Amino acid sequence: EEHLVSFIRTMSKRSNKTPVKIFDMRIMLTCLLVFVALSGLYAQPIIKGYVYEDENGNGKKERREKGIAGVSVSNGVDVTATDDNGQYQLSIGEDNIIFISKPSGYKVPLNQKNQPQFYYLHKPHGHPETFKYEGTAPTGKLPRSVNFPLIAQDEKSDFSALIFGDPQPYTEEEIAHFSRGIVDEVAGINDVSFGLSLGDLVGDNLDLHSPYIDAVKRVGIPWYNLMGNHDMNYEAPYDSLSDETYESNFGPANYSFNYGETHFIILVDI
Repeated sequence: EEHLVSFIRTMSKRSNKTPVKIFDMRIMLTCLLVFVALSGLYAQPIIKGYVYEDENGNGKKERREKGIAGVSVSNGVDVTATDDNGQYQLSIGEDNIIFISKPSGYKVPLNQKNQPQFYYLHKPHGHPETFKYEGTAPTGKLPRSVNFPLIAQDEKSDFSALIFGDPQPYTEEEIAHFSRGIVDEVAGINDVSFGLSLGDLVGDNLDLHSPYIDAVKRVGIPWYNLMGNHDMNYEAPYDSLSDETYESNFGPANYSFNYGETHFIILVDI
């Protein structure tokens, strides 16, 4: 406080104006401190963490495991790149998905249903309660650090992928037809790097997302998905909420990843 008062006195004298009274300066100082406090109170929260090489594959960053530089990380609006230590930092709101763009030469962990785990859902208040189909449950307080593990792998520039177009089953019976007629033909396939379904994963009944996932997991390879117009929450009052159930089941609707020398961009256009 004394330093600030001294500074104000000096500036007042330099400007050849009547020196500011100590009382006035204390008021100015108080206002400044209140402003700084309020700025901190209403500042947008920050999320940070590391993208690192998970050498032992346990999904937890340990001191000896090095960060990976230059990996793109996004909050769905902004994109940043990890620094030399593999660290990133982004602003975050009340409804964000933090995700990485998988770099070439690495793979992301898979869950038990062969879905790539390259994202973190941040929805403290969860999905709208009025929606017919459930979305993400409240995620609670933001962790101190949100880290993304990667595992090194060889990737050739010449590779194969499986692409499914519009499965779009409307009933569980149609899921069974899809499973027998399509999935059975490629289950356990070898020398295929990953799979991707190009939208309309189901036909309006979003409860079928789960049995669809169970069917596709039998292919036995990492499986990515694209949102279609039949995967929407139709009752959403805003477009930003129309993918609530999709995000809960599949992660971000817009994302990208690299494989070999190819960059894949997955975008919703509905």
